[in-house]
Amino acid sequence: MHHWAEHGIVGRALFLDFYGYSQANGKTYDSWTYHPFTYADLTACGKAQGIDIRPESQGGHVKPGDLLLVRGGWTDAYYKKTPEQRELGARRKHSMGPEDPSQYAGLSQEEEVVDWLHDCYFSAVGGDMPSFEAWPTHESKSYFPLITSSFYNNLNNTVYRISSP
Repeated sequence: MHHWAEHGIVGRALFLDFYGYSQANGKTYDSWTYHPFTYADLTACGKAQGIDIRPESQGGHVKPGDLLLVRGGWTDAYYKKTPEQRELGARRKHSMGPEDPSQYAGLSQEEEVVDWLHDCYFSAVGGDMPSFEAWPTHESKSYFPLITSSFYNNLNNTVYRISSP
């Protein structure tokens, strides 16, 4: 990804400010814990932003090749923590499975979200969360292999500073 970004990455993007939407609607969550964003949540977020998140082929605004960027609030929470808290978070042990102590908010692994990602044909996905999907997955699958092998998309697990509009 860093080689592509040397000269910038340009494309049409769907930006869902899920964190801003949740804050505005009194739905608070800790982005440093497991919190899945369901398809219904993402649809409501898009609607609040004036965006129909369905693919263009189904009457929505998403065109094949669009980028998907989701602001989950992890970066804001990171900058509100003390340096000691940041270091403790960075040093959490990682393991596979629901007992992984490294937990993050992100997209749900429910079938509706998987189908939506497939039907939209995003060229790349990313966000301000260390894991694009809610982690650890509570399902039998993870998005990473699905997106990188099945959709031939670029999964960006790099944390970006995504600011409120």
